[in-house]
Amino acid sequence: MNRKAIWLGFLVAGLAAMPPALAQGKKGAYYEPSQRLRTGMETCLKDEVMNGANCVKKCQADFKLDLTSHPPICFSNRPDARYDPPRPTFAPPDHKLPPGKKGPPGNDG
Repeated sequence: MNRKAIWLGFLVAGLAAMPPALAQGKKGAYYEPSQRLRTGMETCLKDEVMNGANCVKKCQADFKLDLTSHPPICFSNRPDARYDPPRPTFAPPDHKLPPGKKGPPGNDG
């Protein structure tokens, strides 16, 4: 009887030490929208949502914004939903230096 009680104690202690089952979370496609910190009395733009001290970009079509998670995420339950990340718009200048001129100081490489 004593041996059974010891084993039962170990079993109960082992089950109590295990972490609880994790939730399944969001299924399907998801991404983290960009966000920026508001400064002063600044308000968010038309394509942003206010979330505390931050402005979070609205989600793309077929995605829903979840502000309860940290960081906020845009998720979709549709298997065919696709996220198209924004493309950079910067293009380097097309000018060339005249012969005999060097670039800015410290750029010897």
